[in-house]
Amino acid sequence: MAKLGTKKRPAVVRVQNASRAEEMMTICNKNNWGVIVGIEPDKQEDISDIEKLITPQEPIKKPTYKVGRNEPCRCGSGKKYKKCCLAKSENTAQPIKDEKPASVIICTLTDELFQPIRLYYHIDNKEELIACLKHLKCVDYNQNINTWAILYEKEAGKLNLNIPAKKVPKKARPLIIAKITLHGQIMHIDLRSIERAVAIVEFIDQKIKRDYVKISYMTIYNALFKVKNKDELNDIRKLDYNEIFDEAILSNCLPNVEVQQNAEIILPGSKKEASEEFPQKESELIKKPLPKIEKISVAHYYEDGIDAIKIPLRIRQIIARKHLYG
Repeated sequence: MAKLGTKKRPAVVRVQNASRAEEMMTICNKNNWGVIVGIEPDKQEDISDIEKLITPQEPIKKPTYKVGRNEPCRCGSGKKYKKCCLAKSENTAQPIKDEKPASVIICTLTDELFQPIRLYYHIDNKEELIACLKHLKCVDYNQNINTWAILYEKEAGKLNLNIPAKKVPKKARPLIIAKITLHGQIMHIDLRSIERAVAIVEFIDQKIKRDYVKISYMTIYNALFKVKNKDELNDIRKLDYNEIFDEAILSNCLPNVEVQQNAEIILPGSKKEASEEFPQKESELIKKPLPKIEKISVAHYYEDGIDAIKIPLRIRQIIARKHLYG
């Protein structure tokens, strides 16, 4: 098993508010520990992994014999230790490097890159839609905030995410992977990754009849996040779906036509990837920044299938990663 706090086995922490999350991130950054922090106000805090890292079990040390400077050297040369191997041992000592804390890339608890996305559905039969939501065992309704949460269990537990539902840490369950709100004849679904968006679109299409609701378009926040200090974490804390996907802003957020038309150049494994013009075109497209918020039509989903959702999202994630790493 990988060592706790490494990239392969990050510490998993659950806290109740953003300030506590900031505190945990600061501790982990200072010690170069990998960590996944989940903010769940309704659940009890669990920072046991951090506590294990702070107070690790002391290894059993074997007794060692220290050779005196004036004693015969243990190499058998007959010389005193100070005139023989002492200098060699001092010369081989390595200086301790003062490494700066590494940035932490924000990911979901199912190990996908955190990237806010909102799906928009047109409701044709609200009564039947609500009946379908109530029928699903994986859906939980919060009357206080009038929101339906899709939990990563029961029917939704079979979704194809990076970490299977059974492998999600017990302290993180039940894990919310999508939030649904109804506004008149419009249904919003808020998600934290492109993988979740793709999976939920297929899930909704399987569980709810198209006569009741159909997807119209989606909006994406074209940025990924690395956190290494308080200011950067505060920027992420300010991200509110209702603010960043405000309708007044979206009216001017048209899709990037150039990127859409050259999808085969950006996506890995495409037929044009081996052509001579590929490196130059790819470089030109990726260097151009995308709008921070982008509205993307998915009207062809019901004709072309899930690729109408997956491809535009995947393209934008690739570009966002290029800009994140520089």
